[in-house]
Amino acid sequence: MTGGIPRGRLNLVATLCLVPFVLLVPRLAWLQLVEKGKFDEVAQRQRYVHRWLPPLRGDIVDRHGRRLAFSVPDTARAGGMRRIYPYAERASQLLGDLNHEGQGADGLERAYEEELRGHPGYTVMTRDGDQNQFYSVPGSGRPPVPGYQLELSIDANLQDIAASRLRQQVERMGARRGVAVAVDPRTGDVLAMAGWPAFDPAGGGPHASQRTLRAVTDPYEPGSTAKIIPTLAALDDDLFRPESVIHCENGRFTMDGRTFTDHHAYGSLTLRDCFAVSSNIAFAKVGKTCGERLYDTARRLGFGSATGVGLPESAGRLRDPEDWTRESAPSIAIGYEIMVTPLQLAMAYAAVANEGVLMRPRLLRSLVDRDGEVVFHAEPEAVGRVTDAKTANTVLAFMRRVVSDGTGKEAALSWTSVGGKTGTSEQYRDGAYSSRHHYATFVGVAPLEDPRIVLLVMIDDPARDPVGGFGGSAAAPVFHEILEAYARVDDALLKPVLAEVAVQRRGGGRSLIPEVGATVPESSDGAYTPADGVPDVRTLSKRQALRVLRQRGYDARLRGTGQVVSQDPEPGTRNARVITLVCREPEPVGPTERR
Repeated sequence: MTGGIPRGRLNLVATLCLVPFVLLVPRLAWLQLVEKGKFDEVAQRQRYVHRWLPPLRGDIVDRHGRRLAFSVPDTARAGGMRRIYPYAERASQLLGDLNHEGQGADGLERAYEEELRGHPGYTVMTRDGDQNQFYSVPGSGRPPVPGYQLELSIDANLQDIAASRLRQQVERMGARRGVAVAVDPRTGDVLAMAGWPAFDPAGGGPHASQRTLRAVTDPYEPGSTAKIIPTLAALDDDLFRPESVIHCENGRFTMDGRTFTDHHAYGSLTLRDCFAVSSNIAFAKVGKTCGERLYDTARRLGFGSATGVGLPESAGRLRDPEDWTRESAPSIAIGYEIMVTPLQLAMAYAAVANEGVLMRPRLLRSLVDRDGEVVFHAEPEAVGRVTDAKTANTVLAFMRRVVSDGTGKEAALSWTSVGGKTGTSEQYRDGAYSSRHHYATFVGVAPLEDPRIVLLVMIDDPARDPVGGFGGSAAAPVFHEILEAYARVDDALLKPVLAEVAVQRRGGGRSLIPEVGATVPESSDGAYTPADGVPDVRTLSKRQALRVLRQRGYDARLRGTGQVVSQDPEPGTRNARVITLVCREPEPVGPTERR
C-alpha cells in the first residue's frame, strides 16, 4: 500500500496492544474470582481492628460473702484492671497478690489463677488511614467471661482480729514473727490464717519473707504441744491411765545419756497432772514406754503428710522408726525430732476436739459463676479416726486442766470453757539448740462442751517476754485476746451465752451476765464469785496471777516478788473477795526442753 503503514506492522502493533489485555484480563479475573477473599480480608484489617476486652477477675469472699479481693477497671494497669484488697496486710499472705501481667503471684491468687482469671473478649472498631479508632461495629465481637468467685471458709472478722492481735504481740515482745490459725473442728473449715510481719498488696515489692504463708510452709519443732502424741498413744494402748503416777525426779533426770529438765521440781504426779504442768521428764518416760507407737499415733494425727489444704505446703518431718536412735522416742514425746506446720498442729488438736476424727482442712468452699450458680462445692471430708471418742474426751479434760490449773492460765475466758496446751521449744541455731531463742506456742479449744474453734498461736523468738519466751506467757495471752475481741462480733461462731443469773449487790436485783464462769462483779461492793471458787494461781508469775484474778473479779494483795508460791484463801474457796499472794523468785533448774 503506497504511502500507508504496512499491514504487517499494523498487525504487530495490534498484537502488542492486545497482549497486555490478554494477560491482564485473566489476572483480573483471578483476583476477582479467586483471591477476592484475601484482599477483602486485607481491606478489613486496614479498616477494622479487634480490641481485646479484659475479663473481670473473680472476687474472693469470706464465708459470709464479705469481699477479701475484687477488681475494678483501670486502663493504666496491666490487663486493664486494678485489684483491691480491703484487708491489706491482715490477709495478704493468705490471698497473695498479682504480678505486673495481672496474674496471681502468691497465695490463693496464684493457686486458683485459672479459676479466677476468666476469659477475655473483644470488640471490632473502625479506623481511618491515620489509625484513629472510631466506634464499635454493632453485633460484632465477643463479651469477656468473668472469672469464678472463690467463696472461702475464712471468717473475715476473725482473720482481721487474729492478724491485728498477732501484730501487737510480735511488736510488744520483739519477736521475729508470729502465726495464728483458727479452724472449726467439726468441718475442718479454716476460719483464719494470719502471719506477721506481712505485706501490703498496694505497696508493691515486699521482701520474700513477708510473702510466705508460714502456717503451711514453715515446719518447726513444736515442743510440748507435741505431748498430745504420747498422751494418745499411752491411753489408746492402755499403757497409762489418767490417774497413773509418774515420778518427775524433782526437776532433773538423765535417760540413755541425755538429761531432761523441768522448770519446776515436781515429785510424783498423775499423768493428768503431768500434762497440766507440762513435765518433760514425765513425758520422756511415757515416750520411752510407748516406743514406736508414737510414730503410728503421729501419722494418724496427720504429721509427716501434707494436709491437702489447696496451697503449696510442707509435709513437715516425721522420720521412720528404722532411722530412730535410742533418744528418738523420748525426744518426739516432748516435741523434738519432729517438725510440723502450724496448720498440721491445729488440725491434730481439732481431731481431738472432734471426738477423735481428723478432718481435711477446707479453705475453698465453693466456686460461683457470673450468674450466681455454684459450679463446685467442697464438702467436709474426714481423713480418718485418730482415737475413739472416749479417749478424745479424756484428753480434752486434760486440756481443761492446763488452762484452769496448769501452764495455760492466761488463755482462760470468763464466759466460756477453754482447754489447751502450751509448748516451748528451743531453736536450733549454728549447729546447736539455743536456750536464748524459742518457739512459743499455745493451741486452745473452746467451748469444751461443744468445740467450735481450735485456735493456734505461735510466736517465733519472743525476745522481750519477761517470763522467758514460753508458750504460756507469750502465746496463750494472744489466744485470750483474739477470742475476747471476736466474741463481740455480731456473727461470731463463738459468743457468750447470756442467762439471767442472780447477782448479790446493794439493793438486790438480777442481771444478764455470761453464763459460764462470769467474772466481773456488778459493782465495786458486789459479792459475786465464780461457781468454781478461787482459782489456783500458784506457780504463776506475779503478773500472770494478777491478770487471772482480775479477770475473775478478785482483788489481790502481794507479798514479795517473782513467782506465786502460796495463796490465801486456798484454791476452790467460795465467797472470797480478797486473795493474798506470797511470791518468791524461783531457783533455775535448767532451760526448758533443752537437748
